[in-house]
Amino acid sequence: MSEQENKEQKLDIVEDNMALLRSKLIKLEKDNQEKDVLISELTSKLDLALAFIEDDQKKMLLAEISPMVDIPDELLALKSLEELTDMKKTLDVARPYTFKSGTPISYDKKPTPRQKLNNVHTDYMAKIYGGKA
Repeated sequence: MSEQENKEQKLDIVEDNMALLRSKLIKLEKDNQEKDVLISELTSKLDLALAFIEDDQKKMLLAEISPMVDIPDELLALKSLEELTDMKKTLDVARPYTFKSGTPISYDKKPTPRQKLNNVHTDYMAKIYGGKA
């Protein structure tokens, strides 16, 4: 083999290797584009999921805060999640739960003095009329 043929063979091998590398590069670029599309789809789904979770948390906070304040529900709905969270923390410390009507929400089962008086009156009336009230 002459030196010229040897150079041509080496050139053919180099050209084949270059073509192989170009095809690999094209394939990698295509895979990269597919991954970018997948990432953008997943990111949009994540954003939707986060918005749903935040909206759900906001609704729960509104349901807890609304009976305790005199602010209209429409104005409460305009507040951010962080503002509502801070408001709830403040209200939990500041005063006991009350309904919008002003009636306090109590968790104890002890009768109030008024209820005791009504029970005594009911028992007394039952004794007078000879039966249970």
